Amino acid sequence: MNRKIKFGAAATASALAVGGALVLGAAPASAATACKTNTKEFPTDFYNADVTVKLCVVSRNGGHFADGYVSWNEAGSNKFDKFVVQVRLERNDADIAVTSCSMTSSINSLYQGDDFCGRGSFVSGSGGWTADGKVTYNINNDGKGDMVWELTGSPSIS
Repeated sequence: MNRKIKFGAAATASALAVGGALVLGAAPASAATACKTNTKEFPTDFYNADVTVKLCVVSRNGGHFADGYVSWNEAGSNKFDKFVVQVRLERNDADIAVTSCSMTSSINSLYQGDDFCGRGSFVSGSGGWTADGKVTYNINNDGKGDMVWELTGSPSIS
C-alpha cells in the first residue's frame, strides 16, 4: 500500500473516530466539471514538441467558466514563432466568452512546462455549457506561417 492511500485511510478513520465525517477529493454539491484532453506532436527541430491541452467547463454556484490547461514536453529552444491558445465558453455551440493567451514565451523558454488559460467568465443560465478552443501556432523556420489546431471541446454540463 502506498503512503497516499495510508494517509487517506488514517485521516478518514481519525475523523470518524471523533464523530466527524471527512470527504477526500469531493467537490461541493453545487459544482460540476467536464473536461476533454487534446494531444499533438509538432514537427520541430531536434525533438518534436509534444503539447497537451485540457479544456474544462466548470459550473459553480450558478456561474460557468471555461479553462484551458496546457502542458508540453521537448519544447524550449525557440521552436515556435507563435503559440496562442484560445479558450471559449460556449452554450449550445454559441460563443459566450472567449479568452486568448499567448504562451509563445513560456513554451520557447522551457523544455517541459505547463500554463493556464481561462477563468475569465462568470455566466449564469442552465444547460448546454461546453469549453472549446483552438491553438494558433507557427513553427520556427518551417516556412508555413500560422497554422490552426482545432481542439475537441468538452462534454456538455448543465
